[in-house]
This record gives sequence, structure tokens and C-alpha cells, in this order.
Amino acid sequence: MFRAARALFEQDIAFLVCILFALEPNVVFAATDARPYAFALLTTNAAIFAFLRWMRQHEMRQAIVFGAAAAAILYFHYLFGAILPAFAIYYLAVRRRSIAADARQLAAVLASFTLISLPLLYRVLSLYHTRETHVVQELPVKWIALNTLVPMQTLIGFVAAVFLAALVRKVKLTVADCFPAILLCPLLALVPAGILIGISTTTSLHLVIPRYFLVVAPGSALTWGLLTSRIDSRLLRQIFCVGLVGVTVFECYSSPYSRKHELSFKKAHEVVNANVAQDHAPVLTCSAFIEADYEPLPTDRTSENALNSQFIYYPIDAPVVLLPMSLNDEARRIAGQAALAATQLHQRFLVVGSPNCYPTIDWLASSSRGAFTVRSLGEFDEIAVVEFQPVAEGD
Repeated sequence: MFRAARALFEQDIAFLVCILFALEPNVVFAATDARPYAFALLTTNAAIFAFLRWMRQHEMRQAIVFGAAAAAILYFHYLFGAILPAFAIYYLAVRRRSIAADARQLAAVLASFTLISLPLLYRVLSLYHTRETHVVQELPVKWIALNTLVPMQTLIGFVAAVFLAALVRKVKLTVADCFPAILLCPLLALVPAGILIGISTTTSLHLVIPRYFLVVAPGSALTWGLLTSRIDSRLLRQIFCVGLVGVTVFECYSSPYSRKHELSFKKAHEVVNANVAQDHAPVLTCSAFIEADYEPLPTDRTSENALNSQFIYYPIDAPVVLLPMSLNDEARRIAGQAALAATQLHQRFLVVGSPNCYPTIDWLASSSRGAFTVRSLGEFDEIAVVEFQPVAEGD
């Protein structure tokens, strides 16, 4: 990110861009998360830098590197490919009269991109055939988009800095000195944002969720760097930067959610293991993955199937019955069979599930009324643990 920003701005602006990028809340999330978003951001930044080098020097080697870097983005997240049209738009705007002269290098870009991305073709086709599994809950599109493109703290600090700069006549309005940044930076932010918003509003796919919208973060940081470069005072820019860091740090460390991550099964599974230590009662566990609603559930609990991950990472020391994430016909079938087996053996069992699984727990409690008494053992990081105790004969 610094090298890309340095190719567009002065050194202090490049440092500011990196700080703005690092302060973005979803970038902080990506940096601490085990999922591939941090690497997707890394390859996106590398592609931006490679593109700038190619645009500046127009050498064959740089064209090949850019094609490879652009393809590498797709290995970590397909939706980050939404930034690729921004490169194409900028190239056509700047080099449209030189396409014939650039033919060999354009061919090298396409060949490098195709060669690197070709192994992904089968996976992309399989995603199309299982597209129902990738529909997530609809979220407020406008809030997420604005929070990434125009973070509130950044906007307030920038307006204050511009106001002070205007008072001392340190606002630089000329734009000739900041091309190509004035064209490229907004494209890197607005094009992927527009693609994700457009797909979300016209189809059943809801792609504007914070971690998917991370593809906008590099372009957003570069655009804010471009705007800040119009403040013709290094001191005011430094005050803006220091103030923004201070406010962000204060908000993060004063927030009760600063150390809270998303759903974790760790505590719930600890409670389960303590509870079943004596009798090893079976445990019905709802999957944490929406794919479980559509794909066959693994029968081998020791396999490396991704659907097993929640109790491989935090093992359960008892027989485990895996259920789909949501209440559907398969969840009713598996849970009903498990309850029937427990009834015949006069055996208790536990059910563990996230909020998506609460309807399954309610259905199981209702369908087994009279055979089991239901007792909640508590909720641990939003993961419910419920005990089904067989009713004693004669009760």
C-alpha cells in the first residue's frame, strides 16, 4: 500500500494513506481473522502497485507481473475481483489511443492472468451450481457502503482540517499536479463498490456485507489521501492524522466489544464436555456453516471436511450428531432419529447451536414433549446449550 501510494503522492501522504487503511475497522477485523480477507487485501494492494508500475514504465516484465498479481486476488476471494474492472477503465481512459502499440503487452497481461487463474475455473463453475448456499442475510447496504467509503471519524477530521487550512489559506485547488491519482483513486473505490451494490440490489445475492466490502478499502484510503493532499500544510495534515489515530484508539479500547469476536464454540463446548464427562451422552450440534443446509453432511467426524471444523477445533468428548444450520426437512429427519434412539435407550442428550439453530431446538422440544424434559444450560457467546432429559416412567 505504501509503495502504491508513494507512486502517486509525496512520502508523507503515502504514510497517511497507510494509516487510513490500517484504521479502517474491517481491515482491523481482517488482520485478526483466520479467514482469507487479509491475504485478499495483500494481493489487491500488490495488484494496484504492479498496475501503477506498468502504467508508468510500460515494460513487458511489468505487464506480466500485473497480470499474475491480478489473478492472485481470486485465489483468496472471488468477490475481490470486483476491483479488476477499475484497472480496465483507467487503462482505456489513459491509453485508449495506444492500444495498438500496447498489443503485445496487453496480450502478456491476459496470458499471465489466464494462466494463473485457470486452476480456479472448476471451483467457479461449482459455485454457480451451488449458488443458493451463498445467499446471506440482507444487511443495510447504504450503511455498510458509507462506513467503508466515508468513515465518520475520517470525514469529521478531514472537514475540520480543511476548515483550518482555509482560514490560513492553505487549501490547494489545482488538480493538474495530481493526475493520475485524481482518476485512479476514485475508480479503485467506486467501481468495486458499485458492482457489489448493483448485484445486491438487482439479484437475490446480498454481497454488501462488511468483510466482502473490504475490496473497497484500498481505493478508499487512496482517495482520502488524494483529498488530504489538497491541504497544503504538512503540519495540518499531521494534526489530522494524529487526531484520527487518537480518536480511533480511544473508541476501540473504550468499547465493550473491542475484544469480542464473532461466534465462538469454545466456551459452549467446554460446558458440554464437563456435563457429559460421566455418561458421554450424545450431543446434537447444529452446523455453523450455511453450506450444511445444502451439502451432504459428513458421517466421519475425523475427516477434514470443512463442516467438521467447529468440533475438530474445539473437540467434544462424546458422540456427535451433526445437524444442518437451519430448520429444514433434513434437520427434522436427523434430529427426530436421534431423539427416537435416545427414547428407546432412555438416554439423555444435549443440543448445541447458534441463533440460526434456535428454531431447530424449539422444534425438537415441541416434537419430543412428553418423552423429554428440556432444560437450558445457558448461552455462551450466543451459543445455546440445551439438555433433553428423558421423563421417568410413571411421570
